[in-house]
Amino acid sequence: MRYSKPQIITALTTIVKIQEKIIKANAAAARIYKAELKETIKLYERAMENWLSAIDMIAGYEKDKKIIWAERNDAVRDYNAIHQLASHAAVPPLRHYDLPENMQLDPSQEYDFNVKSTLMESGRVRNKLIVSPKSLPTQDFKKKKKKRKKRKSKYGDLFKRRKGN
Repeated sequence: MRYSKPQIITALTTIVKIQEKIIKANAAAARIYKAELKETIKLYERAMENWLSAIDMIAGYEKDKKIIWAERNDAVRDYNAIHQLASHAAVPPLRHYDLPENMQLDPSQEYDFNVKSTLMESGRVRNKLIVSPKSLPTQDFKKKKKKRKKRKSKYGDLFKRRKGN
């Protein structure tokens, strides 16, 4: 079967029109796919950020848990050290005496107590109790004054220069 030239031309033009429609449809589908892909990427990034922040939060909780348990164990060791110290001391039973007015017998007002407990490799605990007399308020003021002199201003010599002018 032979076709004439006008028939071939009309058939080819219809084929070209069909192909153009297919190309336009594919381009529209590609645009929709691209938009959906962008939205999917945004959702994936948001999910990834949430997951990473959850992992960071869990790591922080684990660190806090370790710190809290360490503080608790230190407090228990310090309490045990004070208890052992009190049990070794020969403390007579308390007797009630009438004290003159304004007289205080509380040693914690005159001394600073510091307990340090160290856990040894063997599992035993070495306790160290440091007792030092409290300094008078005037001595504290002198120490603070020396610290203030040593500390530099954040403005440097700005005020010294102004006084000289």
